[in-house]
Amino acid sequence: MIREAQPADGKKLARIQVDTWKSTYCGLLPPEIIDRLSYRQSENKWEQVFRERDKSSQSYAFVAAEKDGPVGYVVGGPTRDAGMDYGGEIYAIYVLESFQGRGLGALLLKTAVQRMIETELDSMVIWVLKGNEGAAGFYERHDGKRIAERIIGLAGFECRVIAYGWSDLKSSFAGCI
Repeated sequence: MIREAQPADGKKLARIQVDTWKSTYCGLLPPEIIDRLSYRQSENKWEQVFRERDKSSQSYAFVAAEKDGPVGYVVGGPTRDAGMDYGGEIYAIYVLESFQGRGLGALLLKTAVQRMIETELDSMVIWVLKGNEGAAGFYERHDGKRIAERIIGLAGFECRVIAYGWSDLKSSFAGCI
């Protein structure tokens, strides 16, 4: 089931964030970044996500929930990069490794796209860590096109990221939403 994330989900979402980073980025990011991941720090970030969402009618957070609570999430809204010619951006999308391959990521993606269209964001971008072939393949299977590459700073380290874009969400996801 996909539903809007609530502040009460914060602790579970923090665990998802930390656990998925550890399983996804081990070997792609320096060990110093992985070793510094903290549930408490992530909980603080989620509190900020909920505050920002309350300020902007265009930002959103959805969870994929099973009987014991959230197992994945998507967060997005207007693009944060004024240099990109895309109205919307998925800031993060993660599903716990043990729940991957069940279609939850696709449901989260489609829910995010639907919200963007409802809020008149007709295009979107998502940034992916270079080397994250699982995510790259996922976005390519969903009609995402590689549109940019750059280096970002992450916890004192330089990391290369790749942007995937959808210039027309309605046509890219026609029949899916």
